[in-house]
Amino acid sequence: MHGSESQISTAIGRTGEAPESFLERPLRFRRFCVLPRSRVLLCDGRPVPIGSRAFDLLTALLRVRGTIAEKNGILKCVWPSTIVDDSNLRFQMTALRKVLGSDGDMIKTIPGRGYLFADDDVTENAAPPPMGKTSEHDTVQVPGWLRLVPNPEVPSGTAAPYVAVVDDEPEIREALVGLIESAGLCVEAFPSVRAFLDSDRPSPPSCLVLDAWLPEHGGLDFQAELAKAKVRLPLIFISGHADVAMSVRAMKAGAIEFLTKPVRHEELLNAIKFAMAGDIAAFRPDS
Repeated sequence: MHGSESQISTAIGRTGEAPESFLERPLRFRRFCVLPRSRVLLCDGRPVPIGSRAFDLLTALLRVRGTIAEKNGILKCVWPSTIVDDSNLRFQMTALRKVLGSDGDMIKTIPGRGYLFADDDVTENAAPPPMGKTSEHDTVQVPGWLRLVPNPEVPSGTAAPYVAVVDDEPEIREALVGLIESAGLCVEAFPSVRAFLDSDRPSPPSCLVLDAWLPEHGGLDFQAELAKAKVRLPLIFISGHADVAMSVRAMKAGAIEFLTKPVRHEELLNAIKFAMAGDIAAFRPDS
């Protein structure tokens, strides 16, 4: 074992029992408080129903919050005496996110590695690294229409949520538009951040699928500018040139998901659904 896998195994113990000091200490985040010894999860002081595996998963993630928890380490902590595959982990992760509701966004998926329970302090202060070829005179101004609260309805008044896609590769834009439309959503695609901002929409999208590496103005630069302007817009990054450091910093800065190209259809649609949790009913049943 190494890295976060070793950290988790040490924190929770080889038999799944937490060290005495860990059992005595409440674990707090946002509106929640975890009582490990009592195996109780509180939200605003009230008990929240949670499954046994989901509770073990939550405590394991909290022990190494702010760092990547690798899949193998999580499996050994949550299922210490049972051989399970990734599907069990994904199922329990989905269950845990549902229990946490809108605060489930603190759990980030790091493609190919594992999961990250974001630290609020780090999330607010982290600045994404420069991407693309942005220079000082390339800095964009966030338009007024993007400062509005995202509207789950498209401007035409139809019931389907509106998703924006920004990617400089025409083939990828076309493929993403087809995929998102197949899920019963309205979507509009743009070749650059500048084209997206110049579209002058009546309201911002409910979700923005954004290439992290764009030739003129990088997606992570745009994320930093949105944060500076205090614009909260659900972002899902996609990239064919990502590394672990890039994805971690993007997630800590508030991204919903960071996916590598070629993007798996199910992963992208699930990320969009999570980003627009209040509009899941607008998806087709077979999506």
